[in-house]
Formats: sequence, structure tokens, C-alpha cells
Amino acid sequence: MKSNAQILWVGMENPIESTGDGHIPGWDDSWVLHWIACPRKALSAARLPDLVVIDVPVMETLVEDVIRQFRDSAPVVPVLVHNEFATVAEVVSYVRAGAADVAGPGSDLADLIRQQLGKPLHKIPRKLPPATPSGASFSVRKSYPAVRHLEAAAG
Repeated sequence: MKSNAQILWVGMENPIESTGDGHIPGWDDSWVLHWIACPRKALSAARLPDLVVIDVPVMETLVEDVIRQFRDSAPVVPVLVHNEFATVAEVVSYVRAGAADVAGPGSDLADLIRQQLGKPLHKIPRKLPPATPSGASFSVRKSYPAVRHLEAAAG
């Protein structure tokens, strides 16, 4: 895993300020977090991050549109979606839009970040086929039996 990984956090709430003590449990101290509330400003960021985390809800647009825009402008940068209240339909929609993974109910976001940062760039899918939500992590598949059912049907 890359040390000093640059993580771009896109969402309405700054994750460091929201914890109260400035530390996010489970996160590596070497990760450098850049928070931007507005997706349009995030897309125009000068430096390419190592990972993008989209924290739902986002301002002024649909999450799927933000995912597609990041995947189109920087296809080698994995995009994770953090939605603690995601439905099965939302998880499938995010993955179809090109999210590398989704941290839904019961998921460990820090672990998913570690997994994505540890992947070689050439193994990160540019875009998943519309009918195959297989980019979802084990935790998403475990949390959502419907995703496992879709994977079995596609497979």
C-alpha cells in the first residue's frame, strides 16, 4: 500500500471535523485527506489523488453523475462511495456507474480504502458492464443478498 496516499473526500461534511478529536478511527496516520464539499470543485482539483471517496449526500448533483465524471476524467483513480444507509438498488447503481466499491451499512470504510490503495492500477476496472455488479466488495455482497443473487445470475 502506498504511504502518504492522497485521498480526496467529496461530501457535505468534513470527516475529520465531524469526529470531534480530529482522528478517524481505523484510518492510517499516513493518509493525507483533502476534503471538498462541492463535486464540481473536486473534479477540477489540480493534483490527481490516489483515491476518491464520495460521501453521500453530495451537493447539487446525483452521486452516479459524480462517479461517472471521476471515472471519465481519471479512470485509474478508484472511486469509493460511502453511504451508511444505502439500499441494494443504490449499491447496484453506484457500481454500475463505475464505483470501485461501496461502503454501505456494516462496512469498514478504512478497510475498503486499504484494499483499493493496495491494488495495482492496471487491475482497477475502468467501467463495469451494466448487468454485472461484481465490483462490489465482500462486505457489500455479504450485506446485500440481492447483490449476491445478481452476481450469480450474471455469472
